[in-house]
Amino acid sequence: MRLLSPAALLLWSIAADAAVAREDIIVLDADGQHFTAYKTLRSDLPKRQVTLEADETKADLLYFHPDNYTSKQQNGRTILSFDDGSYALMRTGAFTKKELQLQNDGSYQFESWDGKVLGNGHYGKWNSPDSFARLSYVWVLPETIEILKYEANRTGEWTQRDGTLAWNGKDVNNVTFSIKYRVKQHTPLALELSQVADSTDARGLTRITLESGSLFPSGSHRFTSAGEQLLTTLADKLKQLNASQIIVEGHTDNQPLKPYLQETYPSNWELSAARATIVVRWLAEHSIQPEILEARAYGEQRPVANNRNEDGRAKNRRIEILVRSGAIEGAPKRVEKAPNATAQSARKEQDTTAAVPTEIKPAPTDSTPVEETPEPAEPEASSESDTSEDANADNSSGFTRRSKSEGD
Repeated sequence: MRLLSPAALLLWSIAADAAVAREDIIVLDADGQHFTAYKTLRSDLPKRQVTLEADETKADLLYFHPDNYTSKQQNGRTILSFDDGSYALMRTGAFTKKELQLQNDGSYQFESWDGKVLGNGHYGKWNSPDSFARLSYVWVLPETIEILKYEANRTGEWTQRDGTLAWNGKDVNNVTFSIKYRVKQHTPLALELSQVADSTDARGLTRITLESGSLFPSGSHRFTSAGEQLLTTLADKLKQLNASQIIVEGHTDNQPLKPYLQETYPSNWELSAARATIVVRWLAEHSIQPEILEARAYGEQRPVANNRNEDGRAKNRRIEILVRSGAIEGAPKRVEKAPNATAQSARKEQDTTAAVPTEIKPAPTDSTPVEETPEPAEPEASSESDTSEDANADNSSGFTRRSKSEGD
């Protein structure tokens, strides 16, 4: 039996401790094109280098650890060096045309690698000098995304469940991924329009239910691009209904908000209120009369499904729009802005009409019209938060514009 020298034992111990584990997590936006990316790499090495793309700087990152580092330029790229074998990065961005291609069938084909091999012989997701002891690559999927096909160029285990798609591999290097998916489209035909009856006075209402995932990223009241398109379609639909009253209700599931979101939304009440209000504002800015609009927030208090499973929670996270067409019984008549003489004449006519005996039936809380004022106020816009789900920042270190990491 051959014994290793003390020097050899030391080198073997350092190599064992230097085993590298890395996780890439991509939180995909509802439009299938924007994302929030988080990458972490851990090892016991005393130092580590990270190579950025030519147009990337540390300022592009939402989060970077550790903070102490030096930088240099090499072959048109910035290389960050720091005295730690582990690091973590977070950024927001959007897939480029090189990595995301729209197919003839309407689906998207994502490629994590652009086909180029670096001068050191590496490509895709790589580590040097050794391979990754463990590499995990995860997509967190919104309700609007349907995964059709996925594959990797290295042996590993794929798992798809609970709104995630994950790949895990051991002792791998130069790894690339291909994922095909479809973004569920929302058209006027996809709107869930149904006539419902008021349980008190049996007057017809039109109820439009939109799942929050079709309008907003998770934990945010900012619209996705798909959400804006859907609301534009909805505004056109509402104009055709000749609405006299539109009530926008915000609803959530019963899951507590994450701590970093609670700075903006202390509870689900505030999140549902911000979403309902921003929908009202959007409709008012797209030619819906602001004086007939109303926003209501119910938080988690009015579920329509069981919150114990994800399918039920998804149904509870919703925006409901109640539309009343035609005149509202017992409501004051709308007086258009006019010169004083005309306005006085209109008021006299309204007074005469009010003198006619009319039986007004009480309406339930949800359908009671709001008294109008001569100068209706515009709905207040809710403040937009800067959360980790905002998809407007530039690309960041360690994740290239092709959603890949090179040089680490």
